[in-house]
Amino acid sequence: MTYSFTSFLCAPDSQSEITQITDNQIIATDNTSYLLIDGIPVMLKKEWMEKENATVFFENFYQSTEEPWEYSERAAELLRHDYVVEQVANFSKLLGRKAVILDIGCSLGHITARLHPYAELLVGMDISITAIQKARQHCLQAIAGQNNPYQFVVGSATELPFKSNFFDMVVASDGLHGWHLSDNLQVRVVKEIYRVMKPVSYAIFTDYLHPRLHAKIEPTLCNVPWHIDRIELLYDRLWYRFESLLKTFRHRGWAQKALANKSFALFLKHLAKKMGKSQSKHIAAIVHKK
Repeated sequence: MTYSFTSFLCAPDSQSEITQITDNQIIATDNTSYLLIDGIPVMLKKEWMEKENATVFFENFYQSTEEPWEYSERAAELLRHDYVVEQVANFSKLLGRKAVILDIGCSLGHITARLHPYAELLVGMDISITAIQKARQHCLQAIAGQNNPYQFVVGSATELPFKSNFFDMVVASDGLHGWHLSDNLQVRVVKEIYRVMKPVSYAIFTDYLHPRLHAKIEPTLCNVPWHIDRIELLYDRLWYRFESLLKTFRHRGWAQKALANKSFALFLKHLAKKMGKSQSKHIAAIVHKK
């Protein structure tokens, strides 16, 4: 099935339908209009794009560095990506079909690129147009001529530009706290994610937090009536401590190999689990709506 922008997009905030798409503009029934840049809908209000807020911060950030956070070179991050992909694969089996998936805050598409085997439609969204352009390139290289399930959108997680009850799965990696949102805005994001999920659907959250803040996750998620299947720790704090020890040698070849070694990261994870709950930076939450 082919999905056009009108299949899933709507005006953020008002959720008005899209009525017209030109070469450089998207127009909704509430008379709001949005830019279409390089074939990518930029579903942000004009005032969001002009003021000094997260939009400007993240756009400047992605323009100034080739690969933020060096995900592809850090084993703890690679294991987190493996975890998310495994959850999506499991949900796909439960659904018994390929899914309509939303990846919020997709950054450069490291996780997005690995989800295409499970997707009928896979929408990658970030608040930065530069990030989305790079993610699109990365994901198209990953499918290498296979069927292309991808669509990419610039938007804000606090006002998702998507129709209600549309997605089978939502991925929000390192988002609620990683996007530097206030408590009120975190609740708003949770409500928006709930709104765009189908009546039977799944969502995966991960966040990078000091262990003493892990207790904040469940109360935030409980602002909507989905079911929290589980909240679990990824036990990666020892790896991050190891990374800190190698900071001085970060760009030496042997240090890069050590930090990219997933087997060693798994060994550190095994040790961390024996040491207890304080030995995890990443926390994950799996929820379903039905």
